[in-house]
Amino acid sequence: MNLLDRRNHLRHRIAALTYVSVDDSAGGILLNISEGGMGVQVIGTFHRNQPVRFAVQLSGSNKLTGGGQVAWASPSGQAGIKMLELSAEAQQKLKEWLFTSALSGIDQPIDAAPATPARSTQTRMVMAGGSQASTQPASPGSLKPVRRPPPKPVIKPGVLLGPFPLTVRNIEANVSSDAKGVYVLGEGMGRQFEVLKVGRSDDVKGSLGEYLGKYKNFQYAFSLSQVEAWERECELYHQFRPRDNKAHPARRYGSDWDCPICHGFA
Repeated sequence: MNLLDRRNHLRHRIAALTYVSVDDSAGGILLNISEGGMGVQVIGTFHRNQPVRFAVQLSGSNKLTGGGQVAWASPSGQAGIKMLELSAEAQQKLKEWLFTSALSGIDQPIDAAPATPARSTQTRMVMAGGSQASTQPASPGSLKPVRRPPPKPVIKPGVLLGPFPLTVRNIEANVSSDAKGVYVLGEGMGRQFEVLKVGRSDDVKGSLGEYLGKYKNFQYAFSLSQVEAWERECELYHQFRPRDNKAHPARRYGSDWDCPICHGFA
């Protein structure tokens, strides 16, 4: 049975980017965490049963440190760590942080108050003795304008954004958590950007994290569907013939998708 199927604690997927360091690794990001273990993506590799020291930047200056053991690891830098040495204070801190993170993920209604019909601006107040007093309408000078955030720019599907330096901070700042589409990896900026690899993913943010330390810069474009992402990947492949793409982008197994450029796998 896979180790992931035998967890004693429910793992919480991390919505906000959280930094982590393990031993002498160059740092990375937290993928999921529970009271007994966590999944990480770091720059570096580990081996199963390796004892490690870890530090997780929970929020602001609030840091969780302790010792553990690698339960599983992959060559790409992903690993599962079992927490073995955690002080009572650190355990309480982790429980509180998990609880707060869970609450922050609950969707709140936009309009919590029920709609009420329009009334006259002149109202009546009930005084302490039971008498009523008339109030005057509020003067225009006492009303404060409601500031609304500026509208976000509309980004068309398939349009490449970037390039950006391939760092944890830039991934978090420029790629939304639910973005699916294509990504481009390479070196240089602006017109000097050299494309070395193209790919597609239903989780662009997570996929880019797997290439930390392997490429210097990235671009990405979101897509509305899997077939649209594949067609855009094909276009980029034929346009740049990237060095690290050894073959034509593969279509989804069992599908009849047709490459818009070569109409096959030339």
